[in-house]
Amino acid sequence: MNEDRNYEYLSRKIDHLGVIDSELRILKGFTTLANELIQNADDARATEIIFHFTDHALIVDNNKSFSDCGHAREDNCAWKTEKNFLCDFHRFRSIMSGDKRRQDNTIGAFGLGFISVYHITDMPELISSNQHWIIDEVKQENNRIKACNGCHNCQGTDLPGTRFIFPWAMDPDSEFRKKVPAADIITRDSIDIFFQEMQDIWKSLLFLRNIKRIVIKRNDECIKYERIRDRECIIIRDNLKIEKWLLLEGDFDEQAKELKKKYCNNIEPKRKAKVTLAISQKQIEKGLLFAYLPTKHEIKIPVYINADFFPDKSRKRIILEHDYQSEWNRYALQTAAEILSNNIERVRDFIDNHKRLWELFHN
Repeated sequence: MNEDRNYEYLSRKIDHLGVIDSELRILKGFTTLANELIQNADDARATEIIFHFTDHALIVDNNKSFSDCGHAREDNCAWKTEKNFLCDFHRFRSIMSGDKRRQDNTIGAFGLGFISVYHITDMPELISSNQHWIIDEVKQENNRIKACNGCHNCQGTDLPGTRFIFPWAMDPDSEFRKKVPAADIITRDSIDIFFQEMQDIWKSLLFLRNIKRIVIKRNDECIKYERIRDRECIIIRDNLKIEKWLLLEGDFDEQAKELKKKYCNNIEPKRKAKVTLAISQKQIEKGLLFAYLPTKHEIKIPVYINADFFPDKSRKRIILEHDYQSEWNRYALQTAAEILSNNIERVRDFIDNHKRLWELFHN
């Protein structure tokens, strides 16, 4: 007897716009958006990223092109079998694929970050590697990407490796804004706030692997942040000042091996056990945890600690609960404390200020 005759089968769908709305409620903040774009550029091995605030759109350029399997407009990516991960174009076409977890030397993971751009735009555009795609999330699945065959935006001779165009979402009656309540309407005031918040984006340069320069443009104003490696230090330079940071490094390799063995496939092989501390010559009020990019997770000791932490979905805090992610994160924090205690003399020589040194270790 065929058991299927006893059942009726029904469909089970994903509410695409509902997913975007839900994730936007988590991925709040202009700096979250900016950091996601910086992270993607760093994963692509770009060395420079430029944020250009215009009256009509935010234009974000970097100097590295999207990787292309050669069949970007086809459904299947040839690299999936050959390399066990997707090319950038096919990864871009798949929300929440988590494909970066399988690719070495990347810091992205879950494929959700790009959703944050919908805080400022209804229809993002991508121009890279001879492709110009315009994304319209309110369309049916097979029609959400409009691939341009040539226009004034994508035929210029001075195009960067990759360009994103995010037209400001100023229309309260747009179909997307009506269907995604978490997406606020952009005003001239909110653009001003976004631009002002970008003045703090220099922190992102401290621990990135590839990005060395961040440029912010608006009208006649141009702010350049640049990272320069000087032996064991990092120098962050902008238009007006220079700040020097001592870098101290260590790892918890042995514990990481045990955790990966203990938790099998939960901790991806590419996750690194390296921990880096950045200590400023100048006084800073609060320390901060970085998962390569800054979180909002403050610590009492005035240093910046970077590791391959597991952040929460908002990317604003590090998970410190009672699971494998928390166990990993606690080992990283313990290692950071050991690094600092093992390098007291180097810190003393770098700071050269007894009051600052006392404030550092008193905490």
